[in-house]
Amino acid sequence: MRSARVWSRGATGLFLATVVMVAVLSPLPGICGAPAEVTVLIQSHFVPAYEQELKKQVEAWGKQKGIPTRVDFVSTAEFNAKLVAEAETKAGHDLVVFRNYDAALYKDSLTDLTAVATELGNQYGGWLPMARETSFFDGQWKVVPYYHQSFPAVYRMDLFQEVGFTREQVHKLTWDQFLEAAKKLHAKGKPLGFGISQTNDSDLILYPLLWSFGGSTVDKSGRVAINSPQTAKAIEYVKELAKFMPREVLGWDDASNNRFMMSGQGALTFNPPSIWVVAKKEVPDIAKLLDHAPVPAGPAGRFRSTGSYYMGIWKFKPAQPAADLIRFLLTRDNYKAQIDASGGFNQPFLKAYQTFPVWKDNVPLNAYEPGAEDLQLQGWPGPATKAAAAQKAWVMHIIPVMFGKAVSGATPQEAMRWAEDELKQLYR
Repeated sequence: MRSARVWSRGATGLFLATVVMVAVLSPLPGICGAPAEVTVLIQSHFVPAYEQELKKQVEAWGKQKGIPTRVDFVSTAEFNAKLVAEAETKAGHDLVVFRNYDAALYKDSLTDLTAVATELGNQYGGWLPMARETSFFDGQWKVVPYYHQSFPAVYRMDLFQEVGFTREQVHKLTWDQFLEAAKKLHAKGKPLGFGISQTNDSDLILYPLLWSFGGSTVDKSGRVAINSPQTAKAIEYVKELAKFMPREVLGWDDASNNRFMMSGQGALTFNPPSIWVVAKKEVPDIAKLLDHAPVPAGPAGRFRSTGSYYMGIWKFKPAQPAADLIRFLLTRDNYKAQIDASGGFNQPFLKAYQTFPVWKDNVPLNAYEPGAEDLQLQGWPGPATKAAAAQKAWVMHIIPVMFGKAVSGATPQEAMRWAEDELKQLYR
C-alpha cells in the first residue's frame, strides 16, 4: 500500500486530500463476465449538441457489447471535488475525462494505458507534442489524449469596423492596439471584456497575456519566476485595460463571457467557438456578426493557451471495457462526428484528425484551425516534471487572482509577491 496527495477546490476552497493507493495492477487486465454498467464522468460542455453526440456513441458501444452505459456531465465548479472523492473512496466512474495536468496529480491511481495510446497514435498519424507532456508519466501513458479547446478572441466584426479596425487589423492586433480599441468601444457603450476572476476562462487568457509581456510563473528549470519586471508590466497593462471593461469581470464565471457576447452588449471576449456555435441557434442575428482572431501580441510575442481533456481509468475499476470504449470513441468516423457536433469547438490531439474540414469551411473558424499557431500549456515554460505543481496553480487560479488583486487596488509588487509566495509553496 502507498499514499499520495491530491489537490482540489471544493466549496470552501482548495484542499489537500490523502489518497491511499492499492498495488499496481497489470495494464488492461481481463475481467470475468460483463460488468453491470460502464459509466463515464466528464465536465459539462458548452455545446449541448456535443453532449448529445457523446451519449449517443457511448450508448451505441454499450448496445454492441451488451453492457448498460451512463454518461454523467459535471459542472466545472464540482469537477475537482468529484475527482478527489472518487480517488479517496475507490469508487466511481469507469472512464473519467481528466483535464489539463490532472494525470500528473492522479498518476499513481491510474491504469497504464500505454498500449491504447500507442495503438491510436500509430493508426492516426501520431500525437501532438503537448499530448505526451500531459499524459506520459513514470514511463507510462496514464491517460489517452481526447481533445483540447484553445482560446482565441471572439469579436463583433461590425463594432470593430465602426471604431476603425478591419478584419485584417483585428487579426494582427498588439496589446497596445487592443487597449486603443477598448477605449473606443467603451465610449460607444459596447465594451470588450474577459474574466479576471477565479475561473478557468480567466487562466486561459491571462497566461498568454503574461507570456506575451515576457513574464511566466516559472522558468525552464521549474524555478518560480513570477516576480519580474516583465510581470509588473503585464499587471500595469491589465490595470489600465480594466478601466474600459465592465467592472463585473472581477466576478465572472465561465459562462459570463458567453452571456456577455450573446446579449449583444459585448464587442469582444476570449473563448473557443462555443459562443458562435450556440449563438447560431439561439441568437442568429448576433452569430452572423461574430468572428475569431488570434490573441494580441505583446513585446515577447503572440501566444495562445488551451484547455485540454484526457480519458483515463482508475486502477480500482475494470480496465478492459473502458479501454475498449476509448478506442471506439477515437475511431475516425466517431471522432469526426463529435467534432462536427461541437461545431469545431473540440480540437484533436491526433495529427490525422487536424485536416477535418470544419475549420476551413466556416470562415469564422479560420483563426481556430488546429496547427494555425503554437499552443502552450499553463505551466510553460517549466518542465513536464513540474506538471503537478502547474495543475495546482491552475486549480487555485493564482494568475487570475494576482491580476485581480492589482485591479482591485494592490500595487504590482504587492500582487507579484503574493503570487510568488503561493507558487513557491506549490513548486518546492
